Amino acid sequence: MKKILIILFFGFYSLSISADYDQKMTFDEMINEYKIYSLALCIKNNYEKMGVDFNQLPLKDITRGFIDIDAGLGFGGNGKTTNVLEDYIQMKTGHFYQPVHKTGDMASTNIVIYQFADFYESQELKDFLKKQIELRLLELGEDA
Repeated sequence: MKKILIILFFGFYSLSISADYDQKMTFDEMINEYKIYSLALCIKNNYEKMGVDFNQLPLKDITRGFIDIDAGLGFGGNGKTTNVLEDYIQMKTGHFYQPVHKTGDMASTNIVIYQFADFYESQELKDFLKKQIELRLLELGEDA
């Protein structure tokens, strides 16, 4: 009897998890998820420019793929040759790894983490994501 109760408990528990997982994200949740996506790409791009090879690490970070699949927007999908989101992130953040000062004592330092946080919290990123998510939802035939 105890085994049956345990099996029923786990069965109902897994159903409740899958029911929560299948719910669509709200528009604000999508913006927040893609802010994290943007931060993850910003970190990856800049640290690679500073010599970190993420492919050599024993664990692989799948944050961006997870978000893009979970949200279902696929900014680079549907045969597109460019990814407007990744292009924007590169344009806005691709220089963060560089030293703040070109000469003097501070020539070998940067404020990359500060710049990551500033980018993540920026109204400009939020506005860009809002516009791009709205456009992408229209392309997919969904409501914003």
